[in-house]
Amino acid sequence: MRRRVWVNLPALFKEDNIEREVERISSIGFEELLLLISDGNVTLFDSNVRSNKPNYRFHSRLEKTIEIVHRMGLKAHAWIVTLKISNEGFVKEHADWYVVNKMGESSAEKPPYVEDYKWLCPRKPQVIEFTKDFFMEVASRFDFDGLHFDYIRLPDIILPKGLRPRYYGVPLEEVYTPRFDFCYCNGCRGLFMSEVGVDPIKIEYDDPLYQRFFRWRADGVTNLVREVYNAVKSVRSDIEVSAAVFPTPTIAYKYVFQRWHEWPLDLYDPMIYHKYYEMDVEWIGEAVHEAASMNLPISAGILLDFMERPEEVYRALQLAVNNGAKGITIFVYPPRNLKALEWVKNSLNMLKHY
Repeated sequence: MRRRVWVNLPALFKEDNIEREVERISSIGFEELLLLISDGNVTLFDSNVRSNKPNYRFHSRLEKTIEIVHRMGLKAHAWIVTLKISNEGFVKEHADWYVVNKMGESSAEKPPYVEDYKWLCPRKPQVIEFTKDFFMEVASRFDFDGLHFDYIRLPDIILPKGLRPRYYGVPLEEVYTPRFDFCYCNGCRGLFMSEVGVDPIKIEYDDPLYQRFFRWRADGVTNLVREVYNAVKSVRSDIEVSAAVFPTPTIAYKYVFQRWHEWPLDLYDPMIYHKYYEMDVEWIGEAVHEAASMNLPISAGILLDFMERPEEVYRALQLAVNNGAKGITIFVYPPRNLKALEWVKNSLNMLKHY
């Protein structure tokens, strides 16, 4: 069983002793660290591709961290926030790269839900090249064992049930609304019109053609993943490419335009964060089963802060592996509840025969 953990590396860089933190992660039982190196605002090295904050340079510390991880016999993966780019300088320079909703509002100027929800359009050639260039830069400059997509989708057209009441104007039902429906940028409208002969912004939600446009947008995300995957493998065939995706193929497509079961990846990390969907821990097994039944290599993403007791952690991990997961991926280190790390350690020990 693969034992993975998403690591908030910027938070660790605030600590004096990175080696001590990696030792602690290892002692819990984790064997693979997904290190957040670019969150859409800050990049933890002097990238030639992505904009950064002034005087925010951690290149040497990043290399040192990777060295420490490897010295301890662990694997290091680069966790990359891909399409949600809120860096102020980047947004100003590339405002025309951002998705536009059915009301004609750009997420660069009027982001949905929260202020940093500023998303690049996966159909734009400039965005495809930019994304490929950054992933290839990371693969070629650092000794990572893997690259990990995150936020590789369009903004949520439907939010998980447990999140809907938190945001003003969000319907409590599963319905489409123009404000949260992306992307209708000039590029997407022009491409779709050239292929189908209809301006998608004029398509009503009850028109069967809308579902064609829905699929067309999902195919744009799939194409971006394929382009990046092939580019990275051409540079380093040995590097693993994975992605954080929505919990099941069904939900992922319906909510965020991800047809991730069709993506060319080496591993899939579905974020099965059960409370967001107003489900109990048992649902984790059901979610894993949907993807595992498609013969996809799954590492089940578990949100540690949703676990209230040690027994829940063990049950979540047990359900994942018993339903076909090749591993588990814990979100996040460091957690809010530090006691939960001991729960994970004990649960992994009890499952060491997997």
